[in-house]
Amino acid sequence: MRHRITYVAIIHLSCALAFARVNAQGAPAMATTNPQVSTPVDSEAIRTPDEKRSSVTVTRARGGKLPNIRLTGWAAGLFIWSMFGGIVALVWRVRFLRRRARVLTHRTEAQYKALFEQNPSAMFVYDSRSQEILAANGTAAALLDYTDDAFTRLKLRDLFAGAMAGDAMHELRGGSRTNVDSPLLTRMCRRDGSCFDVEARDQALDSYSPHARLVVVIDVTERLAAEERARASSEFLRSLIDVAPQAVLALDKEHRITLWNNAAEKLFGWSADDVLGKPVPYLPDGQQASYVARKRLIDEKGGIGPTELTRLRKDGTTVDVLATAGVVRDADSAPAGYIGVFTDLTQHRLLEAQLRQSQKMEAVGRLAGGLAHDFNNMLTVITSYVEILQSQHRSDSDTDDLAQIASATSRAALLTRQLLTFSRKQAVTLSEVNLNDVVARIEPMLRRVSSESIVLRTSLAPDLDMVLADAAQLEQVILNLAVNAADAMPDGGTLLLETTNVELDEDYALTHPEVTPGPHVMLAASDTGFGMSESTLSKVFEPFFTTKEPGRG
Repeated sequence: MRHRITYVAIIHLSCALAFARVNAQGAPAMATTNPQVSTPVDSEAIRTPDEKRSSVTVTRARGGKLPNIRLTGWAAGLFIWSMFGGIVALVWRVRFLRRRARVLTHRTEAQYKALFEQNPSAMFVYDSRSQEILAANGTAAALLDYTDDAFTRLKLRDLFAGAMAGDAMHELRGGSRTNVDSPLLTRMCRRDGSCFDVEARDQALDSYSPHARLVVVIDVTERLAAEERARASSEFLRSLIDVAPQAVLALDKEHRITLWNNAAEKLFGWSADDVLGKPVPYLPDGQQASYVARKRLIDEKGGIGPTELTRLRKDGTTVDVLATAGVVRDADSAPAGYIGVFTDLTQHRLLEAQLRQSQKMEAVGRLAGGLAHDFNNMLTVITSYVEILQSQHRSDSDTDDLAQIASATSRAALLTRQLLTFSRKQAVTLSEVNLNDVVARIEPMLRRVSSESIVLRTSLAPDLDMVLADAAQLEQVILNLAVNAADAMPDGGTLLLETTNVELDEDYALTHPEVTPGPHVMLAASDTGFGMSESTLSKVFEPFFTTKEPGRG
């Protein structure tokens, strides 16, 4: 009995029905000795040597059409078993993956639900078409004082304040905001109608439903109140700095100006717009080195006390100032810049000069008081002899001469009394005086002391009010004004004396602290002379100041 050798071929076919792998037994049937052949089947049929027991026939039409596969014998059973096992494995794998996906999905949903419900921020979900609230977490319900069930029965418009509801819904959907990621600042209302400020952010939540949107709300009432308090405090401090009489300026760490108050503008001449963001402009030539040394000292000690300095003005002049400087620190106590305070010493220097002058005047006053006392004694003797001579019967010419002597002696006595008043040795005698009478009484003397080229005119109000004053001092004032006017008009001119009633209001009193608002009487003296310079005008009320040369009065 002859036996045929049966070749058992194990053939792995790829999806394109190309041979991917053939074992050694299958190689003869494939007419190849390469066990790793991976080429499409070129022959029309491949059979095992024993077709009666089992065979696998793979036929493929030429031209790339799909092959026909015919299985016989045990090969068919093996193929069916392989296919069934693969299908079972595939189904099991799919079911396993689906079950695992369901577990992961459930776990993820639980995590997101817990994150939503336990989030400290108020969150709710609404339908963008119907505006119905679909879900809300406990924080949102507590914030607006609703139960969970009551919250989900609301509409979106029910959550916002009155007229702002439409705008809020419009803005939540993007509205006019250029950056939809930025929060919407609006107001929401609680169940009792009280409203408060919130920041709201929203985003699409398609995983919940196609038109769902998630809104996250933060109560910013306290933050806005704190910001308002900070803003008000900043404005208050800025107002204090602006009304401060001292020049105040601030610099950053690079010594660029960040603050320049009104007093600084007045002191140095530069406006805030001229200097902000720039280095200090007031350093005179040659003081750069000392300025750097002062900066180093401020950094080391945190500040320096009052120091007298000379600084430059915008017009090129210099001014003496008293400067104080210190370091400004941030919340972490790190240096953030510098601040400087400057006091103008011009008025201080003037007050010092006035004090020295006052001390001189006090000494002169004491001397004048002594001289006036002695001079008054001499006038008493002269007056006595004049009275004796007047008591004797003399000719008319002698009587006139004696009257002039008596008048001059009387005026000298008035001058003596003024010197005693200046020296504080005699009180001022105040009485009700009519200025018209004073002018009329001294007018003849004014005409005698003035040159013939000077015209004296008067304009006296007929209904002039009475004033409380010392008549002798008023006469001396008018006489001094007339003499000074005559000196200012060497080539002649006009001297005008006027009196009138005036009403000084509170606005005038604000710029003249020595004035009390109300009715006053004005005495004005004006001339057509060459006037006074600014330096002379600043000293016009100094009692012993004069522009005359020595020996001329």
